[in-house]
Amino acid sequence: MEKSNCQYGFFNCHSVKDAPRVAWFIASNVTNLCSPNAGFYPFGIYADAMTSKVTSSPFFNKYFYCLWWGLRNLRQVLWLIRYLSLLYLVVLYHYVEQNIMYSLLEAKKLI
Repeated sequence: MEKSNCQYGFFNCHSVKDAPRVAWFIASNVTNLCSPNAGFYPFGIYADAMTSKVTSSPFFNKYFYCLWWGLRNLRQVLWLIRYLSLLYLVVLYHYVEQNIMYSLLEAKKLI
């Protein structure tokens, strides 16, 4: 098994210009694996932040971007809750309807 030459210090912002870190970055495929444009990028807000170039913006731009991103995702969550509650009501309606029909049939048998 090949030993990786990656060190935790390579991910520190202060070592960006260090020669060993630069050599590792060029030799590795980190930029291909960690690209928001790749097929799998499970980092949520960071993918959007990277593609919109907000990571190099001033603090307040980053802050308002995070606020906007949270509100956008909250809207998606609220849509999901609305959809699931509608689904619950449909299932409940059919359950109640079946029980009423069953009760009517049982009552008709008693007559």
